[in-house]
Amino acid sequence: MKMKLCIKCKKELPATSEYFYNRKDSKDGFRNDCKECHYERIKIYRKTEDGKNARKRYYKSDRAKELHVNACKKYYNTDNGKSKIISYQQSDEGRESHNKANKKYKKSEKGKISILKENSRRRNMNYVQLIPNPFSVNEDIDWHHIDDKYVVALPRDLHRLYMGKYHKDNVMIIVKQIYLENIELTANVKGENEVRKLYNPRNCVDLLLEGVEKYI
Repeated sequence: MKMKLCIKCKKELPATSEYFYNRKDSKDGFRNDCKECHYERIKIYRKTEDGKNARKRYYKSDRAKELHVNACKKYYNTDNGKSKIISYQQSDEGRESHNKANKKYKKSEKGKISILKENSRRRNMNYVQLIPNPFSVNEDIDWHHIDDKYVVALPRDLHRLYMGKYHKDNVMIIVKQIYLENIELTANVKGENEVRKLYNPRNCVDLLLEGVEKYI
């Protein structure tokens, strides 16, 4: 077996990947210092100011993040990883973390739409936005079904004024007041997108009441 001398500890060791790290630009394909000496040098460097800064920069790099994600995925697919996930989920800390994340998601625009879609599915209703949300991102809104297919955005406090048996009919009064003028409808006509402006108030009311089937 071919032997190699470590330039640090002066030990003669087998020239294999068991004792030396690979290095493409060297003659024999290995570093000149053995793994033990190389590791000791790295430990000392990491304790220096330059070493600490270099480590921080590396952890922020895309490569480090990608390697970390892949390592986590690989670990959590093992029996130990799966067991650790279950233990964390059943702990008080895990439940609290899940509840916080769930509340945050439900308050987001994506979460609100997801909840509405799920509720619509349970009620055997479709979910198609008739008109884009015209309200500010800071406004709390509900998506109201004007029929079994189409929904429109309404301020939450107004939408929840009329709950109960005649909710849809009562809320339609608010819907008309908000969306009565100059509704723009994106319609699909012979495969091409077209924007129609319906200035006639009667057409606007029909549009909201009938769910725009005759316009799409």
